[in-house]
Amino acid sequence: MPPHERLLPAGESSHGDFVNPGRPGKGMAALMVEFSQPLLEAAHGNPEAMNKALNFGMIFWNLATVGREFALEELPKIEKGMCKSDEDRRNFRSMARMMFERYQNMRSGAGENLISGLEEIWGPDFSAGLGESRLNRIAGMVRGLLK
Repeated sequence: MPPHERLLPAGESSHGDFVNPGRPGKGMAALMVEFSQPLLEAAHGNPEAMNKALNFGMIFWNLATVGREFALEELPKIEKGMCKSDEDRRNFRSMARMMFERYQNMRSGAGENLISGLEEIWGPDFSAGLGESRLNRIAGMVRGLLK
């Protein structure tokens, strides 16, 4: 049904309050773009990289919503399938931490604390870095997926 028939301004959704009570009127697509924003920025306007960034955003959103036990079981499998080097693993782990923190900030009080779970499966220094900013590591991960 077109927005004007739902008596809503264009771009708004009647189910937005259910999807995210803290951001009434915002539909799932807009919420996903907002959630994935750091990854989209790291894509630097490259359409293929932006598509992958949104896909990553959806993966992390879905993992955050399905529950801690399932997410912590699946993350190592995803990491193993995607990461070919130690640098890839550090970038992936850093991205996982950033996106789960982002989810918890956007959905305060929703779900269980996944960060402590990441430490359980990868150790307390699981995203110990390369001396680069977090965004640069994430940008490297997104660019690496285009190879």
